[in-house]
Amino acid sequence: DHGVDLATGLGEGNAGVGGGRFGGEMHEGCLERSVYFEQGKEVGGGTASFYFPRALWVDAEPQAMQQHTKGMLLREGQQVWGSESAAGNFARGLFEVAPRMADTMTDQLRCMVERCSALQGFSVFHSVGGGTGSALASLLLAHLADEYPKLHTVSFTVFPSPNLSSSTVEPYNAVLTTAALLHQPNLVCNVLNNESVYRVCKRKLRHRSPQLADVNRVMAMPINCLLGSFSAGGMLNMDFTELYNNLVPHRKLHFLSNSFAPLFPGGCETETVYDLSLSAFHPSSGLSGVHMGKGQFMACALLYRGCVGTKDAEQAVSQLREQHRIRFVDWSPTAVKISINTKQMDQYSFSQATSSTGTTNAQAEYAHSVGMLGNHTGIRSVLHRERRKFEVMFSKRAFVHWFQGEGLEMDELESACADVATLEGDYLQAEGYGTHSAS
Repeated sequence: DHGVDLATGLGEGNAGVGGGRFGGEMHEGCLERSVYFEQGKEVGGGTASFYFPRALWVDAEPQAMQQHTKGMLLREGQQVWGSESAAGNFARGLFEVAPRMADTMTDQLRCMVERCSALQGFSVFHSVGGGTGSALASLLLAHLADEYPKLHTVSFTVFPSPNLSSSTVEPYNAVLTTAALLHQPNLVCNVLNNESVYRVCKRKLRHRSPQLADVNRVMAMPINCLLGSFSAGGMLNMDFTELYNNLVPHRKLHFLSNSFAPLFPGGCETETVYDLSLSAFHPSSGLSGVHMGKGQFMACALLYRGCVGTKDAEQAVSQLREQHRIRFVDWSPTAVKISINTKQMDQYSFSQATSSTGTTNAQAEYAHSVGMLGNHTGIRSVLHRERRKFEVMFSKRAFVHWFQGEGLEMDELESACADVATLEGDYLQAEGYGTHSAS
């Protein structure tokens, strides 16, 4: 999205790359790239034509890290791994694996922070079903809150899916991690769901057998809209603080649902901004496992990219309100935060995406698109599903001994379940103030 090929680290732009270096007028592009990438240095100390991503890759298992970062241009110190796996166990990851990696991880993070000239916040990508993504992420988020209390963090969190599970103890890991996340201050948690993304690949993009790369690209679309708004200039772009202030009415109610439109780019050039906005609220466009028609919004943001005018965006939102397409709780203002990034989203490659005519589209290019972030009371269905699975297993004390053996007390499991139940009640109470349609 920022004109850098992650396989080679070389920058690309309107002026092209000649002889391995930028040519022509590249100043604006380089400024945008410098948000998420650092420009490399030549051996003699001069500026190089390649970039390093501002990212820290962390995993407990070295084999997985080396496999997934093979061919990526990462400088020394951007990869941190342990000596053994967390074995899909939150307690093992928290008490056994994380302490061994904590010092190295925080030192490398501090070095990266010191190289930033205007740090806004942090983005954390993890899942809650396994042992590493749940425990290490919880430790890292707690460290960020303590070390940088004035900065906000945006997490992109993959929750377990109802019918796609890779671990028997996922409910334990998910509930323990959710309890840790809800107590983190200055956090905005974007909920993603693997099963919803697979459904999008099969129904919308017409993949017969979605590949992991295709699933990741679909997840990258709403992420792209959000992070692109942080990096690009403009009057209607958001920063971390605006995101938190506009979408989090209460500190613990910071779990957001995501959607993106158009999921299939064919014909999007002729789609109006209103149609585009309406598609973002359709249940089939959701990537969080939340049904937009069930529940109400406490806050909402539409993140446009491409050829979208301010007047068109405002008129589209006004029409959605008048037609009662967006349902808000009655105690919350019915304003929708609008962000516009005039740079259109770069093309994505899909391995087996086919249009309604049956032709294969190797590249998906978007003239204009929109990502929707909503603080929606329907997110409680995701929380309830995991808590219910937790209670069914915990009532029989199934697999509990594996967590106790790693140092987790029975009271901590019960407390985590109670915290998630309280969070569900908070969302239910927020909706229970009354049903109100934006008008």
